Amino acid sequence: MSRHATMLDRQRLKAPASITDTAARALGSTLFGHLCCGRLRIFLDMSGVNEIDAAGIDMLIQTAKRAHGMGGDLVLVRPCPLVRNILGLEYMTRGRQRVTSF
Repeated sequence: MSRHATMLDRQRLKAPASITDTAARALGSTLFGHLCCGRLRIFLDMSGVNEIDAAGIDMLIQTAKRAHGMGGDLVLVRPCPLVRNILGLEYMTRGRQRVTSF
């Protein structure tokens, strides 16, 4: 696969500071839209997230399952310790950027 084609199946997004209820549903819809458009590898920058509730956690889990089912992946970039602990995630280091894939 060419480099050009590989870049087309990826999407980088920045999560909002608060991923609760309505914001979680909106972000989930956005992520699902990217998956449906063939962007099966989504990199979600979580560095600015300072609030997340059960709806936000559930949305991340459901989106990851949906991406995996379509042959893709949801990669959380720099998730806060709260999110990592709740999801039981381990950091992987790529260069200077920390990423978590689940």
